[in-house]
Amino acid sequence: MLLCFVPVTWLFAAVISSSIRAMPSLPTALLFVSATLVGPLGLVIAAKILVFGRTVSRIASTALCVLALWTFATYLALCFRNPAALSSDWREIVLIAVLPGLAAAHLAFMASEVPKSGVAA
Repeated sequence: MLLCFVPVTWLFAAVISSSIRAMPSLPTALLFVSATLVGPLGLVIAAKILVFGRTVSRIASTALCVLALWTFATYLALCFRNPAALSSDWREIVLIAVLPGLAAAHLAFMASEVPKSGVAA
């Protein structure tokens, strides 16, 4: 989970930092913040499941999957605006778009599993 969500979390921190310093237009700042929000939220949900052993609602895991899909779509749209970047920055596509999506799907799968109870039906 760290490998999947930390690069996007660093990007989230960089977007927040640059938005405070450079003051881009509000729609641009919201686009980048929303596209990178999957990183910190994914780390929180992963910690809640893996470290603390708590369950996460299906709504939270579904929301994380939707954010991962939004990140993937936004990043690919930015890459398609500059076709040269698409072929040279494939590592960024994997770190920013593909891995968070796979991790979100894995967390959603883990959240969908019903814990076994000791009571026989």
